[in-house]
Amino acid sequence: MPADVLRKLAREAGTHIYCEAEEPLYANDRRIALHTITGGPRKVVLPKKCRRVTEVFSGRVVAENTDRFEDSLTPPCTVLYEVEQ
Repeated sequence: MPADVLRKLAREAGTHIYCEAEEPLYANDRRIALHTITGGPRKVVLPKKCRRVTEVFSGRVVAENTDRFEDSLTPPCTVLYEVEQ
């Protein structure tokens, strides 16, 4: 099933959408993994406000005291964010 159809169904069901990019994204309450072939800016919306978001592989603090963040990704790459409540 195409990603846009799955996203539409998820939205209609009330599921939280973390990112609009049609790329693999895995999330739980503590971590978010995102993979990109094309790179560029990615906006991520969290289900609730968090204290800090850190990119695990580099140790970079990406955002603090927010419910959303943006990161610029170099193609191709996979990032892993730790979300601290």
